[in-house]
Amino acid sequence: MKSPQLPRPARIASLLASLAFLPTNAFSGTVFLYDGFDYADGQLTDTDGGANVSGGNWTAHSGIGFTDNVDVIGGKAQVLNSGSEDVNRLIGTTMTAGQTYYFAAQFAVNFTGTAGDAINNDYFLHFKDGGIGFRTRVYLDNPTGASGYSLGLSASSGGQVAKWATDLNFGDTQLIVGSYAFDTGEAKLWVNPTDESSPFLTDTNGATIAIESIALRQDFISGPVANNEILIDAIAVGDDFSSAFASATGTVVPEPSAALLLLCGSSLMVFTRRRQ
Repeated sequence: MKSPQLPRPARIASLLASLAFLPTNAFSGTVFLYDGFDYADGQLTDTDGGANVSGGNWTAHSGIGFTDNVDVIGGKAQVLNSGSEDVNRLIGTTMTAGQTYYFAAQFAVNFTGTAGDAINNDYFLHFKDGGIGFRTRVYLDNPTGASGYSLGLSASSGGQVAKWATDLNFGDTQLIVGSYAFDTGEAKLWVNPTDESSPFLTDTNGATIAIESIALRQDFISGPVANNEILIDAIAVGDDFSSAFASATGTVVPEPSAALLLLCGSSLMVFTRRRQ
């Protein structure tokens, strides 16, 4: 024999009441910054008489007075091995004790050299403090196999510490997520993750600094190693993995409690319509 059911209004009330005991951290992260580089084509900043298409959102902090500034081309920021200008954008807050910041970025790398050229192993994206403190440096590196390229990580300075084992294809869009923890100095790098539990690189050698901006770096290298173009399509910065990931990719995946809230809302709407 089936157990007697509560009347429909009582069932809905009971379900809604149970939500009070669910975790309250769904969508709890904060996105400090999103930039999809939806600017007109031209120089990103006003450095060296540039067009300043970002309207002052991005400013140069080094590499001034040379050629190959950071440009916007077709809604993407162009970063070159041969370029000189390095730029940053304030994220609107300053890191303090107990915090971990995350950036997420979508980009593609184009090979512009000739067969046999080596890739210049240097960084192109990182966190920055109010001076010259850089953290979570993302490196472009030679592939582990015969073609494509790889990525690397350093928490601070001194060269690449860890290298991604899977090679990536030129021209394909990639997604990376990087993090920096204020208290421990640990930096992490995820490459094409599905969530925070995906594999990552790590380096624990980043001494504590107060992050306040995200930066793009050109290498100012000439000659046979100046052979790569990095086109950055979107960057987001937040205080948790999911928020930065979702903002950079334009996706939102509710946590279980949030999904249940949506289901309850849908059930309540159906019941209300039937009662009318």
